Amino acid sequence: MKEKNTPPVASTTGRLVERAYKNACDHGFHPQGQHDQQLRLLIICEVAELVEADRKNSIADVWAFLNRTSVWPDFAERYNAYIKGSVEEEYADICIRLYDYLGWIKEGSLSGPIENIPFREETTEKAWSDVPFDSFCIFLCSRFAGAFDPRVMLKIIYAYAYTHGITDLYNHILWKMEYNETRPYKHGKKY
Repeated sequence: MKEKNTPPVASTTGRLVERAYKNACDHGFHPQGQHDQQLRLLIICEVAELVEADRKNSIADVWAFLNRTSVWPDFAERYNAYIKGSVEEEYADICIRLYDYLGWIKEGSLSGPIENIPFREETTEKAWSDVPFDSFCIFLCSRFAGAFDPRVMLKIIYAYAYTHGITDLYNHILWKMEYNETRPYKHGKKY
């Protein structure tokens, strides 16, 4: 039986929020006067990148990433070779943007830890097991364009990813955070 892919506990979630938000600030993603809509747009862009990765059937080669350290001793180079552009990376990117969003609105400390959110039907694996990928992505975009609770959305993403074979999303989030810390200001983009 595969290990359950649940969101991390509160102490870990707090650290992910702090790390994502700090890295976003360090890389220029939170300029003075930034508004909520820009952050939401960046989350929606990550959903579009997830769709592209799925269209290309791009799956991470985790075994090679973890075991070919002699071929690619540099973490960022190895990440680019075996993880970059994969479906797993794009799920991780959405989660990182949500953790950053939590840091930006300081909701992570004001509204309680992620595991204290009641498990409504929409946050369980059972609720998402039969939902087609395109419907799920449209659901995400519609939620991110309107009112949403980032903590609930994280639970939904973990549940959907798990039911569709991504059992190590947490590790992908950690790897992508480490990779992002090596990237240039605004990742070389305008915003």
